[in-house]
Amino acid sequence: MSDKKVTMELSDLQLETIKNLFGHNDWEIKNFDDSASTQTDNNEEDEDDDQPGFVIQQDPSQVECRYCFCKACITDEQNRQMWWHGQSEVPHQRNSSLRKEHYKRFWTMLLHRGAWNDDRYIVMKSDAMTRDHRTQRFDWHKRDIMPKCVVTLVVVGFPILVGFYMGHMWNNFPYSAAGFY
Repeated sequence: MSDKKVTMELSDLQLETIKNLFGHNDWEIKNFDDSASTQTDNNEEDEDDDQPGFVIQQDPSQVECRYCFCKACITDEQNRQMWWHGQSEVPHQRNSSLRKEHYKRFWTMLLHRGAWNDDRYIVMKSDAMTRDHRTQRFDWHKRDIMPKCVVTLVVVGFPILVGFYMGHMWNNFPYSAAGFY
């Protein structure tokens, strides 16, 4: 297992809790100088800001996924989370809400890897927004196009009950063949 560096901004209570956890497990914790931080201390949180509080560095030795632009793919086994099921559920109408929860979690994982700010993704999303006439009357900046690798994994894990799925509003556009739905 390789050592990873994590930068976090913590309250005193959070820091004490983490120190207790590390102490309980006999893990080493290293504190680094705050002057090396790239963020300023006086920036305020903006609830409309989609910038992550932290960025998870991607592995440059891995192959970049052509769908999510992550190294390795966001659905790769090395990115597996505890909430990520390993087996498929039986097709059922309730799977729709289960898929939605997984899409939200994958959205957050992609946010923390900078995928939503990738120039290629921004161009694809901009193209999609100009092709969809429903978006010309509204500001849909909070809506993102989920990569094909994520959609495939989630739909396989929580299958659609035949006859109940209406399709996504962006499924009919040419860029869906490029990997985004």
